[in-house]
Amino acid sequence: MRRKDHIDKRFVLLHHSGDRFYPFKKFFRRSGEFGFPVIPKGRRERNGDALYLESLEEVIPLFIFDGYSLNSTTDTKETSYGERVCAYCFNGKAIIGYEISSELAYLIKNADVQPSRIF
Repeated sequence: MRRKDHIDKRFVLLHHSGDRFYPFKKFFRRSGEFGFPVIPKGRRERNGDALYLESLEEVIPLFIFDGYSLNSTTDTKETSYGERVCAYCFNGKAIIGYEISSELAYLIKNADVQPSRIF
């Protein structure tokens, strides 16, 4: 199971460095859960505090409205080796904006910070 096979490019996090981060599904061995990991504020994924959600429709509201962190990765190389992987929350420091596909845009219509681009 490769990380690259589970990246979803319908939601893009814009990093202050100019890098683009994409959410991805992953497997948590201790619990056997597979999905997009979202982590409540002040908690850690490695402690088993993450929720592993099946769809971006569940993930995006938690990230945009509720302050959850989202595991994401860059996608600039042939393989996952050397890609940046981080859990970011949307607080305007590291992640300065986001882009979203038109099919998911309805999820953020009432957000204080609107996407930089809807594609």
